[in-house]
Amino acid sequence: DEGSGLSRNDRASARAVTQVLACMFKSKNGSFDLFRGSLAVAGMDGTLDKRMRMPDVKGRVFAKTGYIKGVRTLAGYVHTHQDKWLAFAFFYNNANTARVRQMQDQASRPLVACPNTGTPTTATVKANGVKTAASVEAPSKVVTRRGP
Repeated sequence: DEGSGLSRNDRASARAVTQVLACMFKSKNGSFDLFRGSLAVAGMDGTLDKRMRMPDVKGRVFAKTGYIKGVRTLAGYVHTHQDKWLAFAFFYNNANTARVRQMQDQASRPLVACPNTGTPTTATVKANGVKTAASVEAPSKVVTRRGP
């Protein structure tokens, strides 16, 4: 275990995390808004304040970064240009930090422009020794929420 409370024995797939985020999105009584308010906002605050500052992405990604030796993650929500919400999770294994940050930031861009077909997508890819697991769901197909 590390000081953060994370352990290599704790395992969750990108798909499982995205499904939890999609359920949270559908929660009632303002829970989603409260939860979203606890997440960093791309290009604006928290651990994402100096990241994803491109005009098309800034302020549209609400996410939590994660790190444990050799693993980098980014999971949360994207508010698309079409006023839809996507839940996503990117998990990167065996990659250097600077490169992974760039990969996460670039992977977020097409999500913001996504037409939101409502079809969940999960993929695992290995390139240049970097294993990436990604999952995207469209919880707003069921419920539509307005952005901040």
